[in-house]
Formats: sequence, C-alpha cells, structure tokens
Amino acid sequence: MLRVVEACAARIRWRLRPQSKRRLLNDITFLCTGLRPVILMDYGGTMPQLQENLCSLLHHARQEASILNPLRVMVMKDMLYLIHAEGLAEHVSPNARSQHQLAFVDLEKSCCEVFTFSDHTSIFWSIALFYIPD
Repeated sequence: MLRVVEACAARIRWRLRPQSKRRLLNDITFLCTGLRPVILMDYGGTMPQLQENLCSLLHHARQEASILNPLRVMVMKDMLYLIHAEGLAEHVSPNARSQHQLAFVDLEKSCCEVFTFSDHTSIFWSIALFYIPD
C-alpha cells in the first residue's frame, strides 16, 4: 500500500520533503489500520493546492490498492483532513461511546484534570463533523 502511495505521489508530481512524505505515509498507515479515524493535514502545501494534490493522490492510489477505498478528504473552513469514513463513523457512533468510557483533558483549566463525557457534554456541541462523499 505504501509503495502505491509513493508511486502515485510521484506520478502526480507532488513534491514532498522527505519528512512530509514520511509523515503522510505514517498517517495513511494509521488511518488504514484503525489507529486513528482522522488526520489533520497541516503539511504538504497550502490550500487549494494541497486539496488538489491529496484528492488526486487518493484517486490514483484507490485504483491500485483497495485498502485505501474508505479514505476521504474532508474540508472544514480552511482546514484539510484525511479521514477513514467508516472508522470515523464508528468512532462517533452512540453505540461505540456507550461501550467505551471517553476521557478528556480541559487544557484551559488544568492540564492534570481529566473528565468524562458525562461530566462535560457541552464539549461535543462545539465539535462539528462533516462527511463529504466522493
């Protein structure tokens, strides 16, 4: 899979610095293996060129590696995210939340204070998730 992504990046002439390429490959691995449901793309260029490169890369790579099919590009305001659509849907589903106790740290109050979802449900009202289909 990683060789396919590297080859497709070269094919579309997306020139990434070695550190950025390594980070992109790691991020795609994390998404495809279920370690992370979403990745903020804060490297590899600026909008809208970054969006075009990533969309083109995924388009070509999906044709050669089916494991990349669930990956999508999500744009919220000027931020670009690479998401695993099924993994993100599972992560935010009410059934998944009831099976696992979520814990959060409020960095504005105290970096050592941990609270659960039931303690501060208002946090979720400030988070918006958008699914952008192909």
